[in-house]
Amino acid sequence: KVPANGVGDGTQLTADGKVLRWDGIPSSDGTRLAHFDKDQQLWVYDIASRTNKRIAECDEGDFSDVTWSPDGKWLSFRDNARALWRLELEGGTATRVDQEPIYGVFPTLRHAWSSDSRWIAYTRMERSHFKRVYLHDVAAGASHALTDGLSDAAEPVFDAGGKYLYLAASTDAGPFNTWFSQASADIEQTNELYVVVLGKDTPSPFAKESDEEKSKAPAEEKDDEAEKKEEKPATPSTNIDLAGLAQRIVAFPLAPAYYSNLVPGAEGQLYYLKTVRLPFTGEDPEALKAQLCRFDLTEREEKVLLGGVQGFQLSDDHEKALLRMEGGW
Repeated sequence: KVPANGVGDGTQLTADGKVLRWDGIPSSDGTRLAHFDKDQQLWVYDIASRTNKRIAECDEGDFSDVTWSPDGKWLSFRDNARALWRLELEGGTATRVDQEPIYGVFPTLRHAWSSDSRWIAYTRMERSHFKRVYLHDVAAGASHALTDGLSDAAEPVFDAGGKYLYLAASTDAGPFNTWFSQASADIEQTNELYVVVLGKDTPSPFAKESDEEKSKAPAEEKDDEAEKKEEKPATPSTNIDLAGLAQRIVAFPLAPAYYSNLVPGAEGQLYYLKTVRLPFTGEDPEALKAQLCRFDLTEREEKVLLGGVQGFQLSDDHEKALLRMEGGW
């Protein structure tokens, strides 16, 4: 590990240097690291006690994209066969959530947890070579299709408030998804951002607004007990009404571009990278330096934070970002 503030030397966490370990992913509270070794054994390292505990041994191939559930009780990851897994840490039992029906050239399956650890949103490459978004109910062990498969949907992530899901989608991605098609040599790949309203009674964040003043009812006095009951829970529940969910997908008020690296921030905020176009062949390094942006649903406004960004990771408290710029991180 390395210090976030100032300049300092890195600290070696695992004691041995003879065993190959990778994907050291920290838990949301920063107390543990999950990682695999060369024998596909899953370990969890406790930073405070400096102890390493083997959780499970998997035999389905190489693993990657390890992700903690926010409550720290689950891990999810994908294997080399383009399958998505979830694993309960207490029992060490791994369950396959889904698998892509075709083996693409590049791994495209992406997944993210809801803030209450109840749902996993993920993409699956269909036989049409378009990615489709699914929602997996961890408690019920069932998956439900969200998008219709007629557009190439990507990077679904839940809003911190539990009311919305964000994703990017494109209807002109066909030539790019076939990889070797020469039709993609002279066209530009674009997509757009969308928000999914998860509850049937939740208003759209982009509903038309009125400037008419509403009459104010007299304020009621509340006792301390009533105020305590109205306090928001530390972790908002993610309640999804599956009926009619596909009809509650709303486009962001933004022009088409190429949006990627979607990361939820505080409630009602989404961070992402934005480029005017995405080169397919003969990539121009300057064109790949995207703008780091933040969209606020309350303000209904996009703010460009920094240019020349090639990648980023946001801390769980949304206070810091690790940026990949020209020359390094």
